[in-house]
Amino acid sequence: MAREWTDDRLDGLSEKVDRGFVEVDRRFDEVDRRLDEADRHTDRRFNEVNRRLDKVDSNLARIDDRLDSIQRAMIYAMVSITGGILAGFSAIVVLMATQL
Repeated sequence: MAREWTDDRLDGLSEKVDRGFVEVDRRFDEVDRRLDEADRHTDRRFNEVNRRLDKVDSNLARIDDRLDSIQRAMIYAMVSITGGILAGFSAIVVLMATQL
């Protein structure tokens, strides 16, 4: 036969439920604390990654500047060589024309 729910039994159940919620609240507080700690650690790591990426960006900008200067030097050299070749051919043509 089922036991009857007396006021004492209902009070006991209420206290047991309250203790259970206190324990759940304590566990959630612990989880929140651990997540906050993990967030701080993650923030530090991302800040470090950002600092390193800024350094890489700076290095890439310097490399880009150097490549631009190399490209300009190559263009100047090609123009000079082309001018020299044209002057040489012109001199040969003039020399051949004077020999005829």
